[in-house]
Amino acid sequence: MPFAAGLEERGARAVAAARASGDAQALVQAYRRARWRQRNHHQAYKAAFDMVRARRPDLSESDIADMVMFVIAWASYEHADWFWRCIPTTDMASAMVDDGVDGRPG
Repeated sequence: MPFAAGLEERGARAVAAARASGDAQALVQAYRRARWRQRNHHQAYKAAFDMVRARRPDLSESDIADMVMFVIAWASYEHADWFWRCIPTTDMASAMVDDGVDGRPG
């Protein structure tokens, strides 16, 4: 994904580190699960941040923030079909609740 000038190297390092450690998939899933529960971006970002902090106490908060921000941007850009497929709009989520769907991704 092309990042703004000056962020490309930092973003590439964060994504590569997250993918190498296995944290990329887990943090994206934490973000998507929070969004599925009708959380906004900030709440979903915090859920992903907290998950990485719990898994990687060796990382600074700045490194975790970079990892979460850049991995979410990378995944939503490079794998948009997969990334957004599981996140319902508010109207969709309301309809699922009205139809008795339990709210879990399918």
